[in-house]
Amino acid sequence: MNLNKKSILFISLLFSSMLIINCVNLTGNKTLQENNTNNFSIKNLKSSAIKNISSSDILQNITQVRRYYDTINITLKNLDEFDNATELDVYINVSFTNGTLVNYSMIVVEDLNISYWLFTPAIDSILGIQYVNFSIFNNTDQTLMNNQTTQTNFTILNNLPECAAYLDTTKIYRNQVLNVDIAPWDVEDRTIDLNWKTTIVDQSNNQIKSIGFNISTFQQTIDGGFSVVNAIYKIKVNITDTDNNHSVHYFPFEVINSPPQIVISPINTIIITPDDRGVKRSSELVRITLNVTDIEDSSPSNVDVKLIIEDTNGVEEQLVFTNNGDGSYELEFNITASKPMGWYDLTIIAEDQNGGTDEHSDYLIVENNPPEILGYYINNMSTENNISIGYGLDLVFTFNISDVEEFEGLGFVKVCLLNSENKWYNVSN
Repeated sequence: MNLNKKSILFISLLFSSMLIINCVNLTGNKTLQENNTNNFSIKNLKSSAIKNISSSDILQNITQVRRYYDTINITLKNLDEFDNATELDVYINVSFTNGTLVNYSMIVVEDLNISYWLFTPAIDSILGIQYVNFSIFNNTDQTLMNNQTTQTNFTILNNLPECAAYLDTTKIYRNQVLNVDIAPWDVEDRTIDLNWKTTIVDQSNNQIKSIGFNISTFQQTIDGGFSVVNAIYKIKVNITDTDNNHSVHYFPFEVINSPPQIVISPINTIIITPDDRGVKRSSELVRITLNVTDIEDSSPSNVDVKLIIEDTNGVEEQLVFTNNGDGSYELEFNITASKPMGWYDLTIIAEDQNGGTDEHSDYLIVENNPPEILGYYINNMSTENNISIGYGLDLVFTFNISDVEEFEGLGFVKVCLLNSENKWYNVSN
């Protein structure tokens, strides 16, 4: 085939034009938005130096990003496979779904041989899947170091409806009232009307109260429906916007156990006998009766009542009240003969099944039992009848004495003699 000079010139021009078109496709438009803005320049393009970016070298923290709230981080690693990182300019090229192509500068971290790009979509950013490729240039001669075939993508999503709530307390007792204000809004347009449903759920997300639709303010009495105490409950707000986007929001509060109450007001139901609190060891009984109430428990049998007795030496003893099943309790006991005399502290403790307690303090004064003379002899003769003792003989007294506190022993015996002249003679031993 013979080619004249005009044919050779035409082919040469055609080849050059194709090369320029291909170069433009490789580099893209180097106009930057939100970063340094300028135009790509094509200089010294060397096809032998172009390499692929491995897909494993592209890292991103998320694939879906919501307007205004979320930030995507796309990172390129192993830049040293192209050149020293200090000599590279790296760009990320984003093709938005509306056909716009925007080139953003990536931040190069030389020591780590990486570059990264952070992007938070604006409130009016284009929704949908956005495709991404990369351009790596030698910053000395602007030589393109990679082809642009390796891609990734991310999706910009509309924001879900948001919600705030004000609770006048986050810890509340049974029978108290919780005051709540609900304020939902649309992130893109706060003037848009929203629809929302409000309920109250337990820890397992089971509904226990239905509040209603589009209610901004309500009051809820913490009644028997909140059967578990010392537990977290949640106000659940399910919102739908005009684009049929749905979001669910939870606002927790805790229902606290109300402790049982030992009834002392308006009438003190605690009755302790002897009422003067004085009791003799072993020989006398102490009896205590009282009433207890508990808001959470429908059955009074769910409350236990005990008594802690602390003697003068600090030694404690614990006794349990009898539960009569109607909110009343009773206990009888005595102080053993071996216990010390004196002041005893009493602590009555009522405890419900949820660990709530109520206490009442009182006291006893433990007294001594006097010894009892059961009989006595003089010189081995019974004194039941008159006896006569010879003058000058010794008088020998023998006593039969009982004492409840015999563990302590008999202190002494005092004998008083009255003569015919009405004079007393006292003898102790």
